[in-house]
Amino acid sequence: MKKIKIGQIGTLHDHAPGKIACIRQFPEIFEIVGYAAESDEQYEKVKDRNEFRGLKRMSEEELLNSDVDAMLIETYEYDLVKTAQKCVDRGIHVHVDKPAGANAEDFEKLLRDAKRKNVVVQMAYMYRYDWKVTTYIDTS
Repeated sequence: MKKIKIGQIGTLHDHAPGKIACIRQFPEIFEIVGYAAESDEQYEKVKDRNEFRGLKRMSEEELLNSDVDAMLIETYEYDLVKTAQKCVDRGIHVHVDKPAGANAEDFEKLLRDAKRKNVVVQMAYMYRYDWKVTTYIDTS
């Protein structure tokens, strides 16, 4: 089986360490290309954490231009959709953490563009405490 080449853009989101740690548990499925921290200061904060130790640090542009199949988006909350859009524009599948951006319009555009490009967008949201979903986004 061909491994999925995956990267992570962002280390600021609360779930960033957990997402990369989860991927690392499946080396037979995923090849981690690298990760991009938001700044040198942020890199210094995470580089020695077990979750990121030994992984290649790359710039966002290096990751976006690499031979990656999918990207974990773990930036500051209001940059999530903007960053995911950059991936979708390049035909890269994304797992984007919550929330779905600062407004519904940007998220709807992301979903429309992903559908048009046949790219998967996985939104990280668990319905552990929500008993019914009240919003539907039409991507047609």
